Amino acid sequence: MDVEIETEEGLRFKQEIWFFATVQEIKEVIQKYHGFPISRQILVFNGNVLEDEHDTEHYEILEGSRILLQLKKEPEPVPAQQQEQELAQEALPEPPKGHQKQSQNRELAL
Repeated sequence: MDVEIETEEGLRFKQEIWFFATVQEIKEVIQKYHGFPISRQILVFNGNVLEDEHDTEHYEILEGSRILLQLKKEPEPVPAQQQEQELAQEALPEPPKGHQKQSQNRELAL
């Protein structure tokens, strides 16, 4: 069956889906043919946010139904320099515990 998908920006497209498709399967089709990442998709029908495990029959989605596609915001990217510092911190091995005490003792003796 064909349904109409509409984004918040007003972009509309018809999409063929299986009569008993789950919401997860609808999201997969939207990603495959229109490029919207599944992880960012929120589908709304008749004012209800659709849950991935339910199907079109559960929500009474029929031929010609209109589904609103909302997109979650992408997480803010970490600046490259900050990301490099974090990776460098993770890569440094911790010195042995006895070694730390010896270093501290040498500094006190000087």
